[in-house]
Amino acid sequence: MAGVTDTNCVTVFGGTGFLGSEIVMALAAAGLATRVAVRHPDNVNTLRTSGPGEIRPVYADVRDESSVALAIEGSDAIINCVSLYVENRAETFEAIHELGALNVAHQAAVLGIKRLVYISGIGVDLRSKSAYVHSRAKGELLVSDVFPHATILRPSAIFGP
Repeated sequence: MAGVTDTNCVTVFGGTGFLGSEIVMALAAAGLATRVAVRHPDNVNTLRTSGPGEIRPVYADVRDESSVALAIEGSDAIINCVSLYVENRAETFEAIHELGALNVAHQAAVLGIKRLVYISGIGVDLRSKSAYVHSRAKGELLVSDVFPHATILRPSAIFGP
């Protein structure tokens, strides 16, 4: 992936999730080159025919800063909509919402990416007893610290087909 550049390229982290796949399809329909940065690039095949824009799956794990850097190199914008709702041994709220958000924002800043959109969640609060809500709030702070002009969105519950 190193050295690959696309004109008007947007890299989407979490592009195979419910919200992320809708974002990818909208970008493709608008004719933009879109990279879908995921741990399992084979899962992106269903999105390839979503519009006139090119959709390219790339490997990245938000917990691994070097894979994030390779995935976003040459991008104009990044959308991070990775989310975790239930923790398990391999994936924790801290690892995904905090470390992952920090890794994406840090590499975006280091590589001079113009735009970063971070999708958080409604009601984030550092004082919350909910580990999910607390980790989302901490993630927002980490993103803002390293990429001060990031756009942070806090959608409420999202429903759809």
